[in-house]
Amino acid sequence: MNKSIWVLLVGTALAAGLPASAQGPTPTVQNQSTTPDPYRKPPPQLSEAEQRFVVQAAVEAKSRQKTPKGFSPALGGEVPREIDGHGFQPDVSEKLPVLKEYQYAFLDHEILLINALERKIVAVVPLPQEFVSETTGGGGATNPSPDDPEKAKAYTSPQSNK
Repeated sequence: MNKSIWVLLVGTALAAGLPASAQGPTPTVQNQSTTPDPYRKPPPQLSEAEQRFVVQAAVEAKSRQKTPKGFSPALGGEVPREIDGHGFQPDVSEKLPVLKEYQYAFLDHEILLINALERKIVAVVPLPQEFVSETTGGGGATNPSPDDPEKAKAYTSPQSNK
């Protein structure tokens, strides 16, 4: 009974807007950055061969896009809205199942693996020199021809459109 009176008094004090010192002891809140999230997976660790596989898959999909001005990709960084994430082709995801969980963005100097729900970068795969685009408009030899819209389409899985 004593406890319910205490809860009633604290609730009334909160509603009345009394200073914090009059409300009793302040509850301790754990820092969220140190609390592990059991549903969050660690970023993928891709071997050199797996990175080459990711590059080849992105080149074959012809999904290169211009890196937005002023954007410098960093692990854990947010993906700007100007960047479109694409799902990997099903055969690519079958060969490297970890890719099923991520979208990718094929930019001028790198390929980003993206957590689509949070729009965060989980891996940065640098492009080999022969695929790096030095133009300010993005592109390069791997860009699809603008006259053939069918070739210009990148595969987008149904999940990446959500």
